[in-house]
Amino acid sequence: MSTRSVSAWSIADRTETGRSAIEAGEHSPDNGCEAQIADALIWLAFRRDQVLDEDAVVAFLDSLRDGSSPLIGGPR
Repeated sequence: MSTRSVSAWSIADRTETGRSAIEAGEHSPDNGCEAQIADALIWLAFRRDQVLDEDAVVAFLDSLRDGSSPLIGGPR
């Protein structure tokens, strides 16, 4: 898939937070943050003429949420 056609919100809506918000008919501030992170990754891939793995981005964002990412640990 071309990086240019990827939507940050379409990625963010596939995360656990995004799916929960959609099912509840609500907006989640966390989902907005996930969209911003996805947008930054889309931009980096575009600037570097690389292909973005959307599934890997969704998994990365979910790992940030559930604490399994080494970038952000579990609850304080």
